[in-house]
Amino acid sequence: MESRFLENFRVRAVYSPALVRALTQLDPGDEKEYGARWLWPAEQAESWAQDWNKPKTG
Repeated sequence: MESRFLENFRVRAVYSPALVRALTQLDPGDEKEYGARWLWPAEQAESWAQDWNKPKTG
């Protein structure tokens, strides 16, 4: 699905080990050691969400 069809982007913590593995391509069990902190820094994720929520022209 194209992101232009999505709205109201927001940052949320990831608690699902399966989702952490899918996003990081870790082996099962490694998500306990590395966790979601390897995805993106909170400040960067918030900045992206704010940018994606700005109205687009054109």
